[in-house]
Amino acid sequence: MLNKKLISENFSRAASNYNDAALVQKQAAEKLCRLASPFIQKDSAILDLGCGTGFISENLSQKIFEADLSFAMLKQKSGNFKINCDFENLPFKSGSFDILISSFSLQWLEDFEKNFANFSAILKPNGIFAFCLPTFKSLEELRTASFESGCNFHFNKLPQADEIKSALKNSGFEEKIYKSEIIKSEFENGLKALKSIKTIGANYQRDRNFISKTQLIQFDNFCLKNFSQRSKKIAISWDLSFFIFQKSHNL
Repeated sequence: MLNKKLISENFSRAASNYNDAALVQKQAAEKLCRLASPFIQKDSAILDLGCGTGFISENLSQKIFEADLSFAMLKQKSGNFKINCDFENLPFKSGSFDILISSFSLQWLEDFEKNFANFSAILKPNGIFAFCLPTFKSLEELRTASFESGCNFHFNKLPQADEIKSALKNSGFEEKIYKSEIIKSEFENGLKALKSIKTIGANYQRDRNFISKTQLIQFDNFCLKNFSQRSKKIAISWDLSFFIFQKSHNL
């Protein structure tokens, strides 16, 4: 079971630096909003699930509701209607929203089908559920280097796109748009890439095993040897999936 208190604490610590560090997350939010824009009207009631510092609202021209587990994240930007809550336990009535939207948040769900059914309930008839998240091939370079160097860092388990699609259909959603994309981030070395993951609050478990300086050097050398680009920087992959689904007419 996820430690929600620790997740909130980690994201709260990351809040003040999040906008500068979360460049891939910002790109993903921009693309998600472009994909969702044909379904959004001027008077649409919109809820951003796991809004963070507000990347979604930056791309929309109307006020929206923003929900996040971290109060510190919510405080980073004024405006909109802000709710400090766990999106697995939302305080909204059935049929409250036309659009549910979320970027880089729903990978934290422990039970997709259960939560998607709950999200469907707070959507109006024919409502749109638009979201993007990193899927299981993300950060494979760091995972490989971690294993090969014996560091065995903890990386959160990420879902597969087919698993999510199945949960959506079983929860009464119909596919409108699905796209996948690999985005790469460049870093001077492996340790800076690893630090960037913690800077955005994404790694919720603290490493307990002792890691020697020699292992860290081996980790860094493995990254430089196997993942360097012509720029001499290493490239780290984010495997992103974008989902635009509609609540079934029968619900």
